[in-house]
Formats: sequence, structure tokens, C-alpha cells
Amino acid sequence: AIVERLVQEDVFRAEPIETITTSVWASVHGLVSLEIAGMSVPSDAAARQRYSAHLAAIGRGWLV
Repeated sequence: AIVERLVQEDVFRAEPIETITTSVWASVHGLVSLEIAGMSVPSDAAARQRYSAHLAAIGRGWLV
């Protein structure tokens, strides 16, 4: 719902909602997979910062 609203309000590019949500899901899934595999075992604060920075970067990629 939030992605659809951002597209409608011309915040995100006019792309299919499924394209944007799949992109966000895939990138977050990748980070989680690395953590589960033990390739990235950060402290809670470091994990929050990394996820926050990653989501911000992904969001900027979809901006108009």
C-alpha cells in the first residue's frame, strides 16, 4: 500500500508496483540471507544502521 501511494503521489517513479516491491524484497532478502549464513553477524545497533542505510539507498533509487 505504501509503495502504491508513493507512486501515485509522484514520489517514486511510475513503474509497476510489483517491480518496485520485488526489488525492495530481493535486496532485503539478500541482507537477511547473508546474516543467516553467518557471513554478517553484526551487533544489534550495527544491524539496524546497515538495514536503515540499505533501505534508504533502495528508496532513493526509485525516487522521481
